[in-house]
Amino acid sequence: MDRLPLRRLPAVVLACVAAACAAPRPSALPPDEDWLVVAKSARLPGWWPWYARYADHSWIDVKCGSEDGWRRCEVLGESFGAVCEAIPAREARRDRRWDGQAVRVQHVVRGAAAQAVAARLPAAVEALAARYGDGGYAAWPGPNSNTFVRDLGREIPELAVGFDHNAVGKDYAWFAAGLAPSRTGVSLDTWPLGATAALAEGVELHVLQLTFALRLWPPRLALPFLPALPWDAPPEPTAAQREVPAAAHVVTAIDAVRVLGDDGPADLRVVVEEECGPDLRADELLLVRSDDGDAWVALRAVREAPGPDAPHGAVGLAVTCRDEGRREQALRLPFDAAGRAVAGPFTAGGIVADVTFAAAADGGLRATVRAHRE
Repeated sequence: MDRLPLRRLPAVVLACVAAACAAPRPSALPPDEDWLVVAKSARLPGWWPWYARYADHSWIDVKCGSEDGWRRCEVLGESFGAVCEAIPAREARRDRRWDGQAVRVQHVVRGAAAQAVAARLPAAVEALAARYGDGGYAAWPGPNSNTFVRDLGREIPELAVGFDHNAVGKDYAWFAAGLAPSRTGVSLDTWPLGATAALAEGVELHVLQLTFALRLWPPRLALPFLPALPWDAPPEPTAAQREVPAAAHVVTAIDAVRVLGDDGPADLRVVVEEECGPDLRADELLLVRSDDGDAWVALRAVREAPGPDAPHGAVGLAVTCRDEGRREQALRLPFDAAGRAVAGPFTAGGIVADVTFAAAADGGLRATVRAHRE
């Protein structure tokens, strides 16, 4: 049997560590599995206060029988409490959240086990909800979204998670001794100080809910405010992200914003309206895209002269809609008597966009885009 040359051993070890450090992504979840329970985390968005941006937010996504049956259970803040509600499949399988923060899959339950967990989850969320409403929530030191997922793991052992070290609140307690959040070792925690020794977490020291850790596998050094070293590779770009075209005019469709209404939490649609011009040339591309580029609509417009079927002129339009698939179409839209033509709505990956073209007196073309993301 051939022996591995010693000079190649460090490279092989580094390759193995790098492979082990590759965090699973939502887009890689098995599409043919009817039941899934997935614990996820992502860095908090950039619009949060500076002192919170280094921290992770954790939540649970559940696939209940089909791609139309995805639900999300999480605590988003003191105004919302703990909720479980329906989400589209594209949202459950996105590799990024908010303003492009990478989503990491921390734990997956499949098949019959996932179906059993899904059946128990609503009652567990309801039992924990009171702790996170009516002033019970605290971003630091807790209880918060990470405390919520940890407590779900205590109620439902199959949901036990080994958290990211920056998941502030995962160890929140005035005094607790017992199994670690992953249930692969033990923890002893008070509010200011604590420690964990477990297979999933490695050896952790908790100081004011900040975690210093040595992970066992993959081997890592974890320090507060920083990614674990060696850090995860960013998600591989999707086909749509690789193909985002350069454009003279770019409009970003914003995701719906969660607000608290009279009937509880609800998604508020944010419609962006932008004027592109004042003179849209035939060689200029108009692009409507998601914030992370995983879906987009590209339009190229040409003003056409009046004719028998378009006495006020027309707009010739080439449209490409890109998400998991690619759809192209060519349109010819006559101007009305006011010199306007409306195109759309065009859809791609939850983006909904329409464009109003206006014929300028100097022969130019103006465009007003209205777009949102559902």
